[in-house]
Amino acid sequence: MDMTRLFLTLACCATQVVAVAQSDVSIERELIARSNELMSAVERQDRAALELLVADEFMLEVPGDTASTPRAEWIDNAVNLKWEGFKFHNVKVRSFGEVAVVSALLDFKVTTGIGIPISSDVQVTDVWVRRNGQWLIAVRQLGADSLSGTVRMVLGFLAALVLCFFVRLFVRLRRKAKARKALV
Repeated sequence: MDMTRLFLTLACCATQVVAVAQSDVSIERELIARSNELMSAVERQDRAALELLVADEFMLEVPGDTASTPRAEWIDNAVNLKWEGFKFHNVKVRSFGEVAVVSALLDFKVTTGIGIPISSDVQVTDVWVRRNGQWLIAVRQLGADSLSGTVRMVLGFLAALVLCFFVRLFVRLRRKAKARKALV
């Protein structure tokens, strides 16, 4: 009789573990789909869809920047620029009941307001909250992106070229000054 109880208790625990694992997989699939739905709405410049996907308290945070971008400004930027080619890589989902964190590398292309096309990728960490059965994005934090590194490298190279130009200019002017002194 004790063995029967032990077996039933173990079977019940195993069933709960399997149910939790299936629930986590289901939440993971749902959040990945929701993340793709969000970026698809950005690409389509669909303000109405974004209004439904983005929580009222949404904030975009950028490392090193003390200011955050609030919901209204983020949605305006999303629908006023030409975005395309969104693709998530290395997606990780962590669920904590009614809150979940989705992190991934996000590839994208954007055309600025003055028509300059930019391709980049960025590490994103999104905090999603479940309200009335729907997942809403509450926080997006941007991490390192390939564009920033490229811009820093190009700016460093340009700064080195400018420095070389001024060193050469200084050397030429000094030689001319010495040549004039020698003539006098």
